[in-house]
Amino acid sequence: MFDDLKIIPKILFDPVNFFSKLKEQSIGELYKFWVQLSLVNVLIGFVVSLLNVKAWMEIVERLADIIGPISPLLSTSGVFLFNVIFTIISFFLMITLGFVFIIIISFILHIFVYIFGGRGFEKTLTAVVIGMTPTAILGQIPLVGIFAGLYGLILEIVGVSKLHKFSIIRSIAVVLIPLIILGLIIGALIAATALLYLSSINSINELTSSTISIIDASCINGKITLIISNTGTSDIADGGIKVFIDGSLSDDYGTLDPINSQSNKVAVGITSYDSGKHIVTVTSSSNSEDRIVYCD
Repeated sequence: MFDDLKIIPKILFDPVNFFSKLKEQSIGELYKFWVQLSLVNVLIGFVVSLLNVKAWMEIVERLADIIGPISPLLSTSGVFLFNVIFTIISFFLMITLGFVFIIIISFILHIFVYIFGGRGFEKTLTAVVIGMTPTAILGQIPLVGIFAGLYGLILEIVGVSKLHKFSIIRSIAVVLIPLIILGLIIGALIAATALLYLSSINSINELTSSTISIIDASCINGKITLIISNTGTSDIADGGIKVFIDGSLSDDYGTLDPINSQSNKVAVGITSYDSGKHIVTVTSSSNSEDRIVYCD
């Protein structure tokens, strides 16, 4: 059945009759057909890319000043060579990893086929490989590739229906249920990622919404006076500010707590410090700031 590509018109234009006459195919026969489809796919992609060379070269010309030394590599001949290499690599990836991916997808689909009473993995694999035909032939063409994918899904439904002797309703359920489950999983992962991102943003906002700044620090008669400003957008609760003098935590500045956003607080330390240089460090939940003070 899969000796050549002459069956492609039958698949595309008369799928019901095609699947009605089709018998279960071996994995080897399906792989041979997939290799042929892959070759057609990469060749069409190569032609499509060549048709877009003019647009590509216009982009290269506009970016000539930016890409500089590598611009010769992006000339017409360079782009042609790149497309040749890309086409060869794509072909080998399709006939290896691509077919492995199809087997995995078929296995997942067959789980639901089995639940609904179908038997024979090769039948399911046949429906999936045939269903890939529109995408392999037309998937490289912009916009057309979207409709090709949808039509391929229809072919897969018809294939499952005919090969497993399912009603069309049961076949639709078998094919769509795993897609819906996959969509829900992807949606949940996206939602979870978004929530984590928003949570991290909120955490950052919480840390940066109350930012301490030392407006002034002076020392008279051994008493260090601090003027602290909350330049953030949130108030700082009681206990949110700590003052260190020469690296040691000081409890003299409790009157600095709490401090409203966009406002200042003044406090004078109780402890008398020796004359000379002292390092004052003020910390909040989001930042810290140092200031050197000289006492008389």
